[in-house]
Amino acid sequence: MVKMFSCYQLNFSGQPKPEILYDGFCPLCIRSMTLLCYCDWFQQFNYIPVEEQWTTLQKTYPQLSLEACLAEIHLIFPNGSVKTGFFALREMIHYLPLLWPLLFILYFPGASLLGPKIYSFVAPRRKRLTRCSFDSCSLK
Repeated sequence: MVKMFSCYQLNFSGQPKPEILYDGFCPLCIRSMTLLCYCDWFQQFNYIPVEEQWTTLQKTYPQLSLEACLAEIHLIFPNGSVKTGFFALREMIHYLPLLWPLLFILYFPGASLLGPKIYSFVAPRRKRLTRCSFDSCSLK
């Protein structure tokens, strides 16, 4: 599912799409990207598993490190600006009308302080927190 949406480099208006870099070997990350794909009715993003595309990504975005990209999700905008972790997830929601109700929670007072802490707690434990085998989370 994710690969199907990522095959188009431009959105419907002909503009380059923001790119979501995620850990393609993480069951929680794969599930999250699959959910985002289902909500991405207008194909607003390119979904890029970091490990599969690292050589290309390294040339395109030399400021990024593999370790940082595997540690937390990255959202790269066509202008080159980057958001990571909680702030990347929050920004993605702006592009997905089906998920707009979540913006109330994500912008609730204190969310900018609490959200990154929750993300920082879950991110290093994400592979242990899921009981998903890689095959059952596969994107193919």
